[in-house]
Parts: sequence; structure tokens; C-alpha cells
Amino acid sequence: MGTGMNGSGPNTRPPGLRPGEQSMPPTPRKTSKRPMLLAALAVVAAAVVGILVANALSGGGNSRADTNGQNPPVQPSLTTDNQPTEVSTAPTSTKKTTTTTTTTTTVTTTTPDGPSPTDLVHAVQGYYQLLPDNSAEAFQHLTPNMQQASGGADSYRQFWAGVDEVKATKVTAAGKDKVSAVVTYKDKAGNTTKEADVFTLVVQDGQLLIDSQSKQSLPD
Repeated sequence: MGTGMNGSGPNTRPPGLRPGEQSMPPTPRKTSKRPMLLAALAVVAAAVVGILVANALSGGGNSRADTNGQNPPVQPSLTTDNQPTEVSTAPTSTKKTTTTTTTTTTVTTTTPDGPSPTDLVHAVQGYYQLLPDNSAEAFQHLTPNMQQASGGADSYRQFWAGVDEVKATKVTAAGKDKVSAVVTYKDKAGNTTKEADVFTLVVQDGQLLIDSQSKQSLPD
């Protein structure tokens, strides 16, 4: 026991120390600030994400409210611009109509009171202007009654063949259908004959014709 009790107390020297060496207190470990910084950043990031999510939820809620509320989405109007164009494949039939207009011109001579005095005078004057050279044409200015009274076409032509000149003067309307005139004849021998005649005219086929001729006393 005496051997084990050398010294003044128990052996408190840490193992591994050499005689004369003192035990050094442990160096305190420095605390790292990096984990704290990362944690702070995580908190900030979480806050930002929370704000974004809240905004997104708020916007979505408003959209649903607008859809279910009184402001329904406006449906696009169907106009002729976005309507499908119908192409007709039926054959087109073109009907050509030709209108023919026929214009008929009718010349009507209205003689409620018969031919005028001027017409009567012109008819007698025109008749004697054809004679004696155009006796055939003048013969057509007589009614059939007057043609017969003159002896027919042959006698009529022979009479006027002997006349060299004839002239009707003082041609005047003498009534509704009568004309008076002084007729002067000059034969081929140069002899002159003058007589007063009254002509009666009628309308046949729209033409004034001499229907009769009667001698009257010569005016003074």
C-alpha cells in the first residue's frame, strides 16, 4: 500500500500527458451563421410564395364570381363575316324574254261636217291642173257616176285631146259640197270657150271626187 500512496493525492494527470506538460482547456467551437441565413431566406421565400398563391386564388375567385354573377361572358355574335358561306350548286336558269312592240299608225280623217270649203276648192283646182295633158289621171278624180256621164274613158280622152288649154278661175265654195268656177277652154284651132260650172263633190275612199258638173249662167 505504501507504494501506491506516493504523492500527495490521487493521480489526476490526464492520460497521455508527459511529465511536466499541462492539460490545455478545449478550444471553444465557433458557431456558423450560414444555417441561420439560409433559414431566413427560406422564410422570405415562403412569404413570397404565400403572397403569390393568395393573389392567384383571389384572381380566380373573381373570375368565377364574374362567371356566376350578372356579367356573363359576351358570346361572339354570329355575323355574315363568320358564318359559313353556302355555295349553291343548283344550275342557274336564265330566261330571255323578248318583247316585240308593234306600232300601228292609223290616219283618220275626221269630217263631222264633211270636207271644208278649202278642201272643196283645192279638189277642183287640182283636177283642172292635170288637164289637158294628163287626162288618164284626171279621169280617176271622177266618181263612177261622173265617169259614165262623160261617156267613159275613151270619149273622155278624145274630148281632151282636142283641147289645147284649159283654165279654171273664180273657184269658190258654193255650199256644203259644191264649188262654182268659170272654166275657159281653148281648142287646137285657137277658139276660146268660156262657161260657168257648178261641181258637186263627194268623199269616196278618203278622197274628194267630182260627182257631177252642171252649167250655169256666166256672171257679169
